[in-house]
Amino acid sequence: MPHDYRLKYVMEYNEMAKREIEQTFEFSKRRFYGLMKKRIIWSSEFDLFMKRTKNIWSTIIRQHVDSWSKILIYRLENFNDDMNRKIKNQKRDTIKCE
Repeated sequence: MPHDYRLKYVMEYNEMAKREIEQTFEFSKRRFYGLMKKRIIWSSEFDLFMKRTKNIWSTIIRQHVDSWSKILIYRLENFNDDMNRKIKNQKRDTIKCE
């Protein structure tokens, strides 16, 4: 697979990962600020908050890895088909221009 295609796929992955992480961060931040508004926070309540936050982040990361692994495997398996299709389209376009 050419370097430019690998770079394109990695950049798509980075953009999606960035968006998902930002959304999860904002959600966690709102939950944290809600907890901090309380005058008294019991240690068991804080421990539960931390455990839930860790579970949320772990789930998001796991889902992200699973979905992007499937996407990248599909793209790698079908790379030759995509390239053949592009070559056919380019040939067709050059014939139309002539």
